[in-house]
Amino acid sequence: MAQKEKGDALLEFGLRLERWAKRNRVLLGSIAAILIVWAIAAFSWSAAKEMRLRAANSALEALIKDPANIEARSTLQEKSAELYDLFLLGEAAKADDRVALEQLAQKETLAADLAAYQLAASSSDSLALGKYSMRETTRALKELAALQEAYLLLQKGEWQSARAQLERIDISSDLKSYAGALEHYGAGKK
Repeated sequence: MAQKEKGDALLEFGLRLERWAKRNRVLLGSIAAILIVWAIAAFSWSAAKEMRLRAANSALEALIKDPANIEARSTLQEKSAELYDLFLLGEAAKADDRVALEQLAQKETLAADLAAYQLAASSSDSLALGKYSMRETTRALKELAALQEAYLLLQKGEWQSARAQLERIDISSDLKSYAGALEHYGAGKK
């Protein structure tokens, strides 16, 4: 008896569902069409992105072999501006080209942040490193700049300023042990 009631209830639900589907054919068709268009668009976007990445990787590979390859440069710049900036950063750092680093540092990318750090670190100027460490940047680079600034200040004998820079390094940072070593070095020199 219980089986028959379950079967009847299931049959009744099926009939109601069928009637609802017939009344709302346009709605169901629209939803199906939207899902199909969305799936096609997602697939197309993914395929285009994959092609762009492959072209950028091929261009980067060509540039690594021949940095003067103008066609590869323009392809990389067009397909992946961020990767192009990182390539330029590597070339500028290798050649110690301060003008190129300064141009890169003006952008709003990771390469710009790294270029600004490279400029500050290569200057061996505690003021430049201090200015960099106050910027809105990645925590690791800020702390590395603070550590380098403290080291330069210790070399000048400015113990208090160096200690203030070392205190800016977070206790959970990987650089804290180095900061501690520099603090002890500075304390021994007083």
